Amino acid sequence: MSFPRTAHYPLDKIKFRCVPPAFHDVVEDTPPESQTIKHANLIHNTQCITEFDPGFSVVFINEIEALLDVMTKGDPNLHKQAIQSVARYRE
Repeated sequence: MSFPRTAHYPLDKIKFRCVPPAFHDVVEDTPPESQTIKHANLIHNTQCITEFDPGFSVVFINEIEALLDVMTKGDPNLHKQAIQSVARYRE
């Protein structure tokens, strides 16, 4: 099954939800390989969302900061890059 890319849809038509707190517990307990993939995903998403949806980026960045606090088992270089991408947004 393939899913359409959200870039093809107007962002005001897409409903976003906050990450439920239980998700942080799940992410914290995932293997290092999974966290490494999630780090790369967060880096990419941070760049796209802050550029194309500044309104949602405020919520997104707060959620990402909370996730990065518990995602400590993945690749340390990607973890650092993810933190830096959030810091660039905060500047």
